[in-house]
Amino acid sequence: MTQDRSPHAPEYSPPTHDQDALAGGPIIAVHADLEERAVVETASMPWSPSPWIPGIDRKFLDRYGNGQFVPSTSVVSFGSGVRDPYHAHPHGEEFFVLSGTFTDHTGDYLPGFYVRHPMRWCHAPYVDVRNQAAVVWVKVSQIAEEGEPIIVTDTCDPDLPAWTARDGLRGKLRALPLYASARTGERVWIEIWEPGTEDLVIQPPGGEEVFVISGSLIDDGVVRPELTWIRNPARAAGTPWRRSTDLGCKLLMKSGHMPMIARLYDRAKDGSRFSSSVHQYREDQRIHGARHGQDIKRHDREAAAALARLDSPSSAPSPPSPSPPAAPSSPHVPRAKPADAS
Repeated sequence: MTQDRSPHAPEYSPPTHDQDALAGGPIIAVHADLEERAVVETASMPWSPSPWIPGIDRKFLDRYGNGQFVPSTSVVSFGSGVRDPYHAHPHGEEFFVLSGTFTDHTGDYLPGFYVRHPMRWCHAPYVDVRNQAAVVWVKVSQIAEEGEPIIVTDTCDPDLPAWTARDGLRGKLRALPLYASARTGERVWIEIWEPGTEDLVIQPPGGEEVFVISGSLIDDGVVRPELTWIRNPARAAGTPWRRSTDLGCKLLMKSGHMPMIARLYDRAKDGSRFSSSVHQYREDQRIHGARHGQDIKRHDREAAAALARLDSPSSAPSPPSPSPPAAPSSPHVPRAKPADAS
C-alpha cells in the first residue's frame, strides 16, 4: 500500500477499506423516496453488523445506491478496540457523538461533539481499547460542494458565543448554529427546548430533518422518544408543525439540503463513484486536517468546574447516601495533550 506522508496522516498503517464490494450489486434503498415523510424510532431498531469490520454495527435510517459509501444516514456503534481502516470520504461525512469516545488522528470526539468533514476527507477512526463503545449519528456522502471547512463543535459548551435564545408559544428555546451555506441553502443547528416548551414551527424550504438527541419531542400530537429521526420532504415547505416537550429535549436540526441529496442519489446509481479507496486521490489531494483541540478544551473546562466546586463554601461533605452512586455509563480515557495545543 502506498503510504500517505502527510504530517497529519494516521499514526499507524492498517489495511485499506474493502468497502466497495457492493459497487456492482443491486441498488439498496432505505427510506429513499425523498418525496415522502419518514419517521424512525431508532432505539427500537435491531443492530445490523458490518459485513467488513467486526465490532461495527449499524442502524440505517436512509440509504440509496449500490455501494457501501453511497449516501446514507445511520446510527453506528463502534465497539471497544475497533479500528476502521484508513479510507476516504469522497463526498464527506457529518456526525454527532451520542455516547462514548470516537477518535482519529485529529483527536477525541466526545459525547455532544458535532463534526463535519469535507469532500476527500481521509482518516482511520477507532475506539481506544480502554474506552467503552462509541455510538454516533452519521451521514455519509451527503456533501456535494468542494471547499467546505472542517467543523468540530462541542454542543455541550454553554458559553459558546453563537448560542441564542427565544421565546416559544410557551416556554423557551436555545439554538446553536453549526453550519450554513448560502449557495446550497443547507443549514444545521442544535435546539434545546426547556421543559414545558411549545412552539409552532413553519417548515423551511428544501426539506427538514429532526433528530431527537435526548429527551422527547411531541410532534403534531405524537410523542417522539429519544433517538427518533424525522425527515420532512421539500414539498412540505411552509407546513406548520406544532411541537412541544414535557420534560425538555435536545434536537439536531437540518434544513435546505434535500435538493442536493436528490442529486447525490442520482449519482449513487453507480456505486463506483463513491469509492472509499484513498488511492483514487494523490497524496496532496487527500484532506486530513489538524488536531482540533476541542477535546482538550472540554477536559480543561470540566477540570476548572471541578476545582470551583471544591473551592466553594457550599461544597462541604454531605451525609453518606444509603445506596452507592451509579457507575458512569461511558468511562473515557483521554488522549495525551499534544505539545502544540493551545
